[in-house]
Amino acid sequence: MPYCYYAEKTAPQLQELAAAGPAVAVLPIGAVEQHGPHLPVGTDYLCAQDITELAMTKVRSKTQFLVLPPIIYGLSIEHLHVPGTLTLMPETLIHILTDIGESLLRLGVHSMVLVNGHGGNDSCIHLAGRLLRAKGMRLYMVNGGAIRDRIGAHEYDVHADEIETSVMLAKHPQTVDADRITPELSRSVDKWHEAADCRGDLISAWFIDDISVDGVVGKPELASAEYGVAFMEKQAAQIARALELAGELADEKIL
Repeated sequence: MPYCYYAEKTAPQLQELAAAGPAVAVLPIGAVEQHGPHLPVGTDYLCAQDITELAMTKVRSKTQFLVLPPIIYGLSIEHLHVPGTLTLMPETLIHILTDIGESLLRLGVHSMVLVNGHGGNDSCIHLAGRLLRAKGMRLYMVNGGAIRDRIGAHEYDVHADEIETSVMLAKHPQTVDADRITPELSRSVDKWHEAADCRGDLISAWFIDDISVDGVVGKPELASAEYGVAFMEKQAAQIARALELAGELADEKIL
């Protein structure tokens, strides 16, 4: 069955789609936070939205997918001391996710997949998933980190790095301040390794200054639009497979 964009449908049309059989909602979520001196603060939500749109074109499933409008803001406390960052508080984000989920339940949709563009959202998504599970909804999150690892990301590709910069060059080149990409930013890789080595088996909360140079962790000077296109194609194919699996599970009874 084809996918559709939720906001472009009327309420009666959505009711018909939900009544026709198990449907899966797909929700991109990102953040608005500093991304070094060269990328826009909207990088995470733009990337989540773009990759969701591309992945949907690759899904092959009998299940109806409803692509929801994205959640632009996320949990960005680790970047909050950098002016320009906008963050939700954890309880706010959890409430937003559970409110959307409960609204979908009233429509008759019992499955939702989050395509998450910001790692800082993970903990809230997991908690919201447990709360929604108790109400009869199965909330999935695409494991973006695992997918990045499978398709060749470096361990130091963390923030405003080669991958994000490449994707933005491919999709939103007018937003990239290429003149601010300097070799100095790559010193962040050493800082990241030092922080990781110091942690060992002991984990603590960190702010971006603890692990970055000028808000960057990675090597953005290696970025190119061509790499961005190639990476998105691989990532979208992996996400499409995850969505297909969610479609297969959509009619499973939730205990």
